[in-house]
Amino acid sequence: MKSYQKRTVSQESASSIIEGATAKAKELGVAAVIAVVDESAVLKAFYRMDGTLLLPVQVAQAKARSAALLSVDNGVMFDALEADPEMRSGLIAQPGVTLMGGGLVLRDGDEIVGAVGVSGGSTEQDITIATAGRDAAGL
Repeated sequence: MKSYQKRTVSQESASSIIEGATAKAKELGVAAVIAVVDESAVLKAFYRMDGTLLLPVQVAQAKARSAALLSVDNGVMFDALEADPEMRSGLIAQPGVTLMGGGLVLRDGDEIVGAVGVSGGSTEQDITIATAGRDAAGL
């Protein structure tokens, strides 16, 4: 076989993620930035709520890219690497990679189709907002 097929998050699902995450952020009173990337960590959808600072624009994208590139939720990877500080330091030294909570993998069944990253609140708020977005799309 000379090629293979891979699945990716649809624009419809990415829009649902943005809508679900935005609704949760409003409920929590958080001005958040939400980024959705495809399975290759390329930006698919992006939303910056009014009142956000500028830094979360980059951080949300880094959280999403990192989750997609590492194929695991960021907080899980951070905890897993607690016993290996050299590996953790090496990963976060890579441009655009972060292990900060708020980056979640998107799965369709067992297949990773993308990731969502949220920044603007506390780590717990970012994770809650990202989870609401992921849940809204059923991924």
